[in-house]
Amino acid sequence: MLWLLLLVVPGIIKAYEYSMIPCLLAENPNITTDEAFSLSKQMTTGQKMNLFVLDLSFLGWYFLGFLCFGIGALFVKPYDVAAFTEVYLILKESVKKDEGVTDIQSD
Repeated sequence: MLWLLLLVVPGIIKAYEYSMIPCLLAENPNITTDEAFSLSKQMTTGQKMNLFVLDLSFLGWYFLGFLCFGIGALFVKPYDVAAFTEVYLILKESVKKDEGVTDIQSD
């Protein structure tokens, strides 16, 4: 059972490390996947625990939403996506300031 944690925990960490890739590719369709992986890794350095806590903060809302036969979860999902998008924008700006990255488009 303990060995199973060695597969699960690093997998969760990598999932948060690469969680910004869909946003990067949606905003910049001309970058390569290697660049997207690299930028996502830069953006989430030191922020993985914060992203995990953000996801945990919605757990109660989803639980309450599913108590109402899942209909309540339909109202929670847009808020969850909006919060994640705001985190993406903040991390994108922090990487631009810290690293001077010009690959990410600015608004």
